[in-house]
Amino acid sequence: MSTTPITARVDEDLAATLDDVIPEHMTRSEAVAAAVERFIEATEPADLDGDLDELPDTARRGYRELLDLTNGGGRIDKLAADPALAEATSKSKAKAETNQGPGRSALEVAVLNPLVNAGLVDVIQGIDHVAYHVRPLSPEVGSA
Repeated sequence: MSTTPITARVDEDLAATLDDVIPEHMTRSEAVAAAVERFIEATEPADLDGDLDELPDTARRGYRELLDLTNGGGRIDKLAADPALAEATSKSKAKAETNQGPGRSALEVAVLNPLVNAGLVDVIQGIDHVAYHVRPLSPEVGSA
């Protein structure tokens, strides 16, 4: 594999943090290259083996809504997305009570789980927030 050098300027504190977290067997260059690869994988269009017809209708409607909310794909906060998804799919975002505490909502079961399983949506869990990363469809798959 041939490589091409790229240059990036980062804050001194970020560079120091990078040095602290890089494994001993890895160079800065290798760490940055790995991060770039992960970034590209996360932002590449979704490549489905089939098409959206294989998804349940409710999940398809939810995916279309997420594409609309993100202008064709990208990141959206869960608090912003869930009410619109619930309205678009007629699924409740309220969690059902079970004998072991709160369960999963109909929105999670019928819409989000199939989209996550299909690789169309990733759930990003932060310390104090949750967001969805919506992958755009690759042109080969067709329109949503």
